[in-house]
Amino acid sequence: MLRNRMNVSNRRFTVRVNEADLGWLDKVEKRMLEITQSISYPVEILRTGCKVALNT
Repeated sequence: MLRNRMNVSNRRFTVRVNEADLGWLDKVEKRMLEITQSISYPVEILRTGCKVALNT
């Protein structure tokens, strides 16, 4: 099960999955790291358990 949410005022993108999909979440986090390295403003990636959030 995948849930995502975009909070425009805080510029936060959150992806949450169940425990069966943690391997997929690892791939998402890796891709987020690649994206943040290619943009010119600071981005923070937060990972806790089954959730990863991208703050700009």
